[in-house]
Amino acid sequence: MKSNVLIVEDEALVALEIRECVEHLGHNVFAVVDTAESAVQHALAQKPDLVIMDIRLKGPMDGIEAASLIRKSANVPVIFLTAYSGDDFLERAKITEPYGYLLKPIHEEQLESAIRMTMHKHSRDLKRKMSMDGLSAVLSALPGGIVVVDPTMTVKYINRKTEELTGAIAKSAVGSLLSDLVVLHDTTLELDSAEGLDEALGEGRSVNFGDHMLLNKNGESTPVRIDVSPLRNKEEVIIGMLLALTDLRAPAEAVAQAKAEASDADGILPFLEQKDDLRSYLEVEIVRLTMNADTGEASVKYFQEGQVTALKNILTLLYGEEASRDLDYILPK
Repeated sequence: MKSNVLIVEDEALVALEIRECVEHLGHNVFAVVDTAESAVQHALAQKPDLVIMDIRLKGPMDGIEAASLIRKSANVPVIFLTAYSGDDFLERAKITEPYGYLLKPIHEEQLESAIRMTMHKHSRDLKRKMSMDGLSAVLSALPGGIVVVDPTMTVKYINRKTEELTGAIAKSAVGSLLSDLVVLHDTTLELDSAEGLDEALGEGRSVNFGDHMLLNKNGESTPVRIDVSPLRNKEEVIIGMLLALTDLRAPAEAVAQAKAEASDADGILPFLEQKDDLRSYLEVEIVRLTMNADTGEASVKYFQEGQVTALKNILTLLYGEEASRDLDYILPK
């Protein structure tokens, strides 16, 4: 596939050699610049498919700083060039998450391989990001609070309802301990003091943690029901837990109305009556399909015929039409 490439190199002869190699490989070089500042300007204005960037550049800004700005503002992949395999700059370069490194002098075969792998990985990353963005939008729209933690009880994700219930902000909550985020009046959510947590994490079972009073940052309390379920990757290894926080202040009439309006043609209502923790189970499944790094593209195989329809029906029964409306946007095509 032909790509538009921006070359950033302050040695004229080296830049010419790289340009000839890139064009010989069938790609288009839309610009060659010799400063980091020019690289950022061209990348933000033209949105190239790829930037080939020398790490050491003349001027106040080096290639690492330029790559960081380009990654944050334009999400364009960068391949770094360096003349030294032990370059101290490489340690700094890691924070920009480059897609590859090439050692000067550049060989066409290595350049071809680096470009092919970079474009493939970037395409996969974009698809995964779109999937996760869609998933986040759906989870944020759910009326119940959701908290995802890893095995160390470190918070990895919270949705909008959890922000409302706890008074926390997602950006600051992620990385904190569960016990600091979900503060209960009568118990502490820690592995060594909460039986439901070790059952979910150690035994791999969904657990109804019961009804509690949740305290927010201002000391105000809200009655919630907490369901805890294990999160597994494709190999069925437990990689964390999901906590579903149900706001018990919500009127029961709303749930009854949603059930009355929904169709039970698929025999879902009897199943709901038999499975008390279906809410937690369903939310875990939605998260699990896209949390693992390999499932961004492969998750379609998990949906057998009829499962998508059943999923929408269950979401409708639990939360109403609004909760399932955006489901099509996150399901793989």
